[in-house]
Amino acid sequence: MSPWKAPGPDGLHAAFYQSTWDVVGDSVHKLVRNAFVSWKLPLGVNETILALIPKIGAPETIKQFRPIRLCNESYKIITKTITNRLKAILPKLVGPFQSSFVPGRQISDNVIIYQELMHSMRVKKGKKGLMAIKIDLEKAYGHLSWNFIIDTLLDAEASVEQLSVIQQCLSRFCEASGQKISLSKSQVFFSRNTSPDVATAISATLNIPVTTNLGRYLGVPSVHGRVTQATFSRLLDRVMMRLEGWRSKTLSFARRVAMAKTVLSAIPMYTMKTTNLPKGVCKKLEMITRRFIWSGDGETRRVSLVAWVTMTRPPADGRLGLCRIEDVNSAFMAKLGWRILTERDSLWT
Repeated sequence: MSPWKAPGPDGLHAAFYQSTWDVVGDSVHKLVRNAFVSWKLPLGVNETILALIPKIGAPETIKQFRPIRLCNESYKIITKTITNRLKAILPKLVGPFQSSFVPGRQISDNVIIYQELMHSMRVKKGKKGLMAIKIDLEKAYGHLSWNFIIDTLLDAEASVEQLSVIQQCLSRFCEASGQKISLSKSQVFFSRNTSPDVATAISATLNIPVTTNLGRYLGVPSVHGRVTQATFSRLLDRVMMRLEGWRSKTLSFARRVAMAKTVLSAIPMYTMKTTNLPKGVCKKLEMITRRFIWSGDGETRRVSLVAWVTMTRPPADGRLGLCRIEDVNSAFMAKLGWRILTERDSLWT
């Protein structure tokens, strides 16, 4: 457990237990053991603080907040024990198309399949069109397990006949999971060969608006055409927003280098696992990092006292060891190529 994450109602960080385990270890062990033997918890152990984090700068409705739960560390130990026990049987219970929460599976597989689907729909020809329905699930407090739900996408032939099947599947899903679909936030996307009349009829029947861009799927922007720097503008914005939250002017040079290596360089990693970023985006990310190191923010341009090529050399050579974004991206693409050759049973190979 991370030692200094926000504590629960008892105010005790994980660091407290880690540093005083020789004193409190037996008591914690007894608490956890009794919870599994008696299936009962002492009063207050599972109390939780619910904090609302705004998604935008000036939120006006409850839907513009993201709730997080702050639990007691003793309760986290119990739930973590349950999670570790479930890991052994999850691969037998969860279908092959669910990549998250199952050891050995990668969520990047779903992203790759999704981008392949978008490409197929973009070049689709013939009389029969295709549609992709992106389902948004309401994150209401009265619904079960909403925090475990990720983006849901349905792909089907774009025909009115398919609607009854889709509606039945969605209805059964909602009944079984306790979820509720937010129709206003859901979207339906059609391949270019779909008749406008058919698309309008399907949208009206589903009561879901038509879109020409499905936005982000599992945190990665959808590719609906030529990939440009604008496609990944949000990635650049995330890096700049992270800088705005730091008091960079008060950080020493060594601290800025450390923050650049551990935080700024890590932000684009997830996207680069499945996407070959344009060279312009890679250069822009490196420029922001370079300016942050030498000036304290990502916008002010100052003279670099050391060449970027030198700064990105390995620490073994006595250098700073900063990463070159384009090289890291190429390494991720090479890893995908290796998976194509070695993982024949993967969903996308």
